[in-house]
Amino acid sequence: QSVPALFEGAVDFETPADAAAGPPAPSGTLFRLYDRKGAAEHAPGPDAVAYRVVFHAEAAGALDAGAPVTLDQKRIGSVTASTLRYDPASGQLDDLVTLAIEPHDIALAGASWDHDPRPQMDAMLARLIRQGLRARLGSTIPVVGGKSVELAFVPNPAPASLGSGDVPDIPAGPASSVDGIMAAVNSV
Repeated sequence: QSVPALFEGAVDFETPADAAAGPPAPSGTLFRLYDRKGAAEHAPGPDAVAYRVVFHAEAAGALDAGAPVTLDQKRIGSVTASTLRYDPASGQLDDLVTLAIEPHDIALAGASWDHDPRPQMDAMLARLIRQGLRARLGSTIPVVGGKSVELAFVPNPAPASLGSGDVPDIPAGPASSVDGIMAAVNSV
């Protein structure tokens, strides 16, 4: 909040506007501290549903926890982890990216999210993936911004499906057109 606070490592506290609607936190409640205001504002809520995407590492680069996950250019979640994985047998380097998608950021026509939104989210994503939805890398600000994960419909996609397991895989697609142009410029 001030120049001296920046050098002294001060902690800033804020009460969200919608917090007054809920009950007070019980005594002894632990609160997580975040290194950035944006990370605190976009931290996954208790109903967030986890998914995973595997990007080839050369395409991923600089995808950090807290990066936005968007659908139709609207933020619906955040990256919670990004881990490099090397397969010695194939020589392949991948970036395993875990996403937390907030179901309440997507309205259901004529219905509401169940107490456990996982089955509904899985069904929705499975259907959209059959229609061409893929996870791809994008930029928060074209050309100079940080990386983001975009859930977007790609033209003429190869057949794919939502993975199974506790953290299902969303298939990866090609990078966004801006990223493709920047990769071509960088190669020149």
